[in-house]
Amino acid sequence: MFMMMMGHSVFALTSPAAINMNDPFWMIWEFLRGMTAPLFLTVSGIVHVFANKRDESGLLPKNVVKKRIKTALMLLGVGYLLVFPVARIYDLPFLSQEAWKLFFQVNVLQMFGISLLLLLVLNIISKTEQRLMKWSLIIGLSIFFATPLVQMVNWFGFMPEFAGAYLSLAHGSLFPIFPFSGFIFIGTFMGLLLKKQAVEDRTNFIINRFYLFGALFMIVGIPLFVWISKMPVANFDIWKVSPGLILIRAGFVLMLLSGFGLLYKATRGISKYYSLFGKRAIYIYVIHLILIYGSPITPGFETFYKLSLSPEYGFVCAAIIVASTLLITYLYDRSVNSKNKAKIFYKYALTAYLIYVLFI
Repeated sequence: MFMMMMGHSVFALTSPAAINMNDPFWMIWEFLRGMTAPLFLTVSGIVHVFANKRDESGLLPKNVVKKRIKTALMLLGVGYLLVFPVARIYDLPFLSQEAWKLFFQVNVLQMFGISLLLLLVLNIISKTEQRLMKWSLIIGLSIFFATPLVQMVNWFGFMPEFAGAYLSLAHGSLFPIFPFSGFIFIGTFMGLLLKKQAVEDRTNFIINRFYLFGALFMIVGIPLFVWISKMPVANFDIWKVSPGLILIRAGFVLMLLSGFGLLYKATRGISKYYSLFGKRAIYIYVIHLILIYGSPITPGFETFYKLSLSPEYGFVCAAIIVASTLLITYLYDRSVNSKNKAKIFYKYALTAYLIYVLFI
């Protein structure tokens, strides 16, 4: 979350002329930024293993299924509302074709919502955790390796724009299902391995075993990436669709999680705070975007400093945005946990706000 907030802030406010991607600092920064989505999605896959509790017959209880569907639809709704293309909802019929393309570009929230629905279906039909573990690994790796083939297909030739955007990069989608959903399924596989361990052994399992799986992915991914990069294939951007590079990222994420296991051991005393922020990830995502880009009724930092700051001032503003986002999230969490009616108030206030900005 930290890298996501800092990355969005810095690149929205800093002058492009001041960013030199050949400089080692910016190269490392961009590489780490590229790890944020794979890391988030892998951890989400792990977390949902523990959230999806089966009953004695191996089925997911109806309330769990309803909750997962509700979460997925909420993510889809928020994802599209953040890029709503017109000032009022009744202006939609007058939207140009190019504007519709921009609106339907798939970002991380839409992809995450669809991926949760796919993972829910797999949970339902697998019946046992052993089958779920096997199929999660198979599906995750299949998504990785099928990515170049999927991206070579002109999906928009026979699919509507909103559907094709989930499969293709051609119209500007940043997070299509191929390859990014694969990280959720790999995370599910790792989560099921973790769940098999005794509770008191799980942190050590993350530290001592995750890096081995990560190393295996990288051992396969590095030579595969080098081999594919030498292939003269037209319309093939290896930096976006190479299975080798995707495996390298997956491996790096798992090795990073081993490091986080060590960090957790050293910071148990304050773990309740970053656990709080982890549970409020969707709020952090939305709040920091509003602070950067503004909302229909409030300006954001970009309103005043869009692509105009030096790197130093860009990082200062980014730090302010990160701190403000975490503070607002903390205050929200504290209020809903200490006051029974606070959650209801926020719910109706948000509903009133959406009605106002969409219809009035």
